[in-house]
Amino acid sequence: MIGLTHLAFGLLSGELFKSKEAILLSGVGSVLPDIDVYSGSIATKITFASGKNRYLKHRGIMHSLTVPLLIAVIYFALFGNMLILPFVSGYISHLFLDMFNPSGIPLFSPFYGKKIKFPYTVKTGSTQDYVLSVLFYGLFFLFLFQLF
Repeated sequence: MIGLTHLAFGLLSGELFKSKEAILLSGVGSVLPDIDVYSGSIATKITFASGKNRYLKHRGIMHSLTVPLLIAVIYFALFGNMLILPFVSGYISHLFLDMFNPSGIPLFSPFYGKKIKFPYTVKTGSTQDYVLSVLFYGLFFLFLFQLF
């Protein structure tokens, strides 16, 4: 999926928490897994996270459940609350959408290396991807303005 689709779905998942802060955290979490894409705007500024880093390949460890679970555990250990849940929700929303990618993702890496994908796939940047993006943004704004 393109970044806009991930962001739209992440913002939509943030709506579940009923706060502006949660929506923002969920949106940030939804785009973070693609920090390993060198062409991404954030990754070009952070060379250790870019696709040019041989240890951080796109759809590698950043696309596994290990990262958001570690973030949640560390946050909880430090702060003793679950305010990180919207961020984790957004992050996991990204993983969910990328399981529709034909190449799949290593969801259980580093414990299980096989890439997981759904039987029905959507190619990144395809018409279907853009349609999903528009649909998710539409639903997000409907919920945001409580028209639904």
